[in-house]
This record gives sequence, C-alpha cells and structure tokens, in this order.
Amino acid sequence: MRLTLPEAAELLGTGEAQVEDLVVNSALPAFKMHDRLWVNRSELLEWAASRGVRFSRRVYSHGASNLSAALSRGGSHELVAASLDTALAELVQRLALPPDVDRAELLDVLQVRDPCSPTVVAPGVLIPHARMPIVLDVEEPLLGLGYLREPLRIGSDSVGAVFLLVTPTVRAHLHLLARLARVLHDPSLCGAIERRESLELLLQLVVEADEPVSVR
Repeated sequence: MRLTLPEAAELLGTGEAQVEDLVVNSALPAFKMHDRLWVNRSELLEWAASRGVRFSRRVYSHGASNLSAALSRGGSHELVAASLDTALAELVQRLALPPDVDRAELLDVLQVRDPCSPTVVAPGVLIPHARMPIVLDVEEPLLGLGYLREPLRIGSDSVGAVFLLVTPTVRAHLHLLARLARVLHDPSLCGAIERRESLELLLQLVVEADEPVSVR
C-alpha cells in the first residue's frame, strides 16, 4: 500500500517536513512516481519497528485482528534448533495451520525472504518476514513465538525469540505488525519474553499493553 508523505507523517504522529527530512537523508525508504514521493506502508512499519519509533494511535483506527487472540492461536514454543533456518523449520511444524497448507513451501518462502528482511522489533526479538506478509488461507491470524535454545547473532543483535505471523490478508499483517511493535515497547512484556514465561502470562501482558480496538 502506497502512502503520501502527509499520510506517513500521520501514522508516525509527526510533521510532513520531518518525514521528508528522513527520506532525503536516506533514513526512510521511499520512491518517486509521477513527480511525487511515496512511502510503502509495510516498509514504513518495519522501519519504525526496527528503530523503536512509536506509532500514532491512528494506525489502529481501522478494524483490526486481536493480537492476543492471534498469539493464543499461534502459541509459544521451546525450540531445540541451533540456527535461524532450523528454528523456522521447527516453528512452522509447530503452528496449528490448516491441513491443506503446504508447510514445506511456507518454509521455503521464509528461508528465501529471511536474508533480505529480518527485523529485530525489540531487543532479542526477531520477525523474519516483517516486510513481506505471509498470507495463507487461514480463517484467523496466527502469531507463533519460538524461543531459541541459544541466542543467535543477527547483524549486531543477539536474538533469543522469533515471532512468526501468518494472516489471511495483507491488511491484517500490517495491523498486527504495528500492534506487535507497539506492545513490545512494554518493559513487562519484553521481560517476560526474555524470561520465557508461560503463554498465559504473555497473553495477559499483551492484553494490558495493547490498545483495544474493534474487530471486524
């Protein structure tokens, strides 16, 4: 989805001039079309998430899926894998996906995309496909959390937890990505993930940190 600079500024809760400065200084990805600068919404959300930039509450103004419900469906999983590729393979097998989903094909997509777009959304927490939504024929979004046996180095970051987000639409992916990035500003939730607390506690903390919105 393309955004004008004023629309991007509205999502970030800042001014158009500030967004234009970010683009000019190559800090924020943008492209030119019809003599006008545009920002890709998913790239904007990824950029903001990776830098700890808080979103305006207006990013949640449209009906969006419930983050805690998505995590409840996806679950939390202790992984024995020692690499990101094998961790993704293990997490794909653990998710409660419909029987007709080709898990091998899904894994291929994740492993191809991962070198191009891994996003550390909070200290120690990675989403391997933030920019490229994983859209499958599922009735409701699933957000799976995998705990790595040993922390991995991803660039300059040490990663111990990986989120895998599967949604029925691109729109649902964008909404849930933004909301996940927002709740991961909450120190209580980040601490619980670092300590590998129970799914029940994580769900409670997500509910407390998440902004209630209507669900379509």
